Amino acid sequence: MSRKRKIGFVFGTRPEIIKLYPVYKALMVDYECILISTGQQKQLSRQMLDFFEITPDYDLDVMKENQTLSSLSSKIINELESIFSRITLDGIIVQGDTNSAFCGALSGFYNEIPVIHIEAGLRSFDLKSPFPEEANRLMISAISTIDFAPTEHALRNLLSQKKENTYNVGNTVVDALSLIRNIINDNKTHYKNKFSHIQLNRLVLITIHRRELKRVNLIEILEAIKELALKNNDISFAFPVHFTPKVRKDVIRVLDGLSNVYLTEPLPYDEMIFLMMESALIMTDSGGIQEEAPAFKKPVIVLRNKTERQEGIDEGIAFLAGYEKQQIIKYFESLIDNRSTVFQKRKFKNPYGDGKASERIKKVIDDFFI
Repeated sequence: MSRKRKIGFVFGTRPEIIKLYPVYKALMVDYECILISTGQQKQLSRQMLDFFEITPDYDLDVMKENQTLSSLSSKIINELESIFSRITLDGIIVQGDTNSAFCGALSGFYNEIPVIHIEAGLRSFDLKSPFPEEANRLMISAISTIDFAPTEHALRNLLSQKKENTYNVGNTVVDALSLIRNIINDNKTHYKNKFSHIQLNRLVLITIHRRELKRVNLIEILEAIKELALKNNDISFAFPVHFTPKVRKDVIRVLDGLSNVYLTEPLPYDEMIFLMMESALIMTDSGGIQEEAPAFKKPVIVLRNKTERQEGIDEGIAFLAGYEKQQIIKYFESLIDNRSTVFQKRKFKNPYGDGKASERIKKVIDDFFI
């Protein structure tokens, strides 16, 4: 290369930073990397930026209280347009399916900058679930130049659209978790002291946060957790409660006061990963956790009716329970060894990769710019 190519990274949420960090580390030697934070998840994003010791070149700080998706999107696009009018980029990298990713891709497309989409090809085939992520990922795929699929399943979804420049590289979250696992293991005593009040050897980790979750379904999930906690008082249930007011209110009302249920504020990512590493089982509606748990060989009960991460279901590490109380209880009890109430250990291959996705991504990008 006669000069260093200039690559922009547009991100706004904690999962995006986590999954983009290994790519940034891989590219920064040979490329000038411009980091653009939208601030879509201001507090959670800041935690990860501090953890990785990186500072954005641009911080759009677009979040306002109670704003709509359309107003958020228009702010991001307007701010990105201002940046792109002042700097020349050879490529834009976006990750996943957030509003930040979609707006970054759309702004890149409008400015005739090649759009590079990491974690492309996920599909639930239901525009209302997850909302608005399913629509975002479809629209990004329509305008992207290079697509990096995290699995063979995702690759097939992209190829069905007759997409060119599409590659199955694995999920970059596996790369990131390898780095984070080492940091946690080097400081294991610190983390164990932090959670000394929780019985770590019999731990169930719970998260609930989805935008499309209806209150009637939330109550059903919480009643299932309550019944399981009352029936299994030798098991600890750790539940970092999302900031969303409608979730927090009902979680506290139904579960607060149970002796083996530990409700906490949302945790820094490294502490969440520590609890994930220590847990025996995870119950979640998070897409990201469905990808992270297999790296630590942890079974997941998925608290959704549909998932775009079918690979975990097929591999037998994730179980789609939906929202119905008895179905959730059934899956929970099926994962316990009846002889000892210890959760069964499961053998499987991680369907999300081998930790070398970032290396593969860099090679493709290098070839693209030659």
